[in-house]
Amino acid sequence: MHYERDFLKMVVLAAKNADRPLVTCDDCWEQVDQFAEMTLAGKDAGAALPLVKEHIEKCGECSAEFNALLDALRATARLSLFKPDTGS
Repeated sequence: MHYERDFLKMVVLAAKNADRPLVTCDDCWEQVDQFAEMTLAGKDAGAALPLVKEHIEKCGECSAEFNALLDALRATARLSLFKPDTGS
């Protein structure tokens, strides 16, 4: 009987947290750079890293950080395209 009660507690807890992302912000952040680079390369980052995609869609903080990273990577790419001519 004790095991059944513990199992039911786990089921109720899982149901309460069903709308939460399956990964933490730290877990997401470990792979967000790869996700951003794939996104900018036109690859399906969501298919390759579905849990990261899900977390970014549900977490406002990580979504903002991801978008800031995308902006920074785009700016860096633009800068590398416009290197001044050094005459070499």
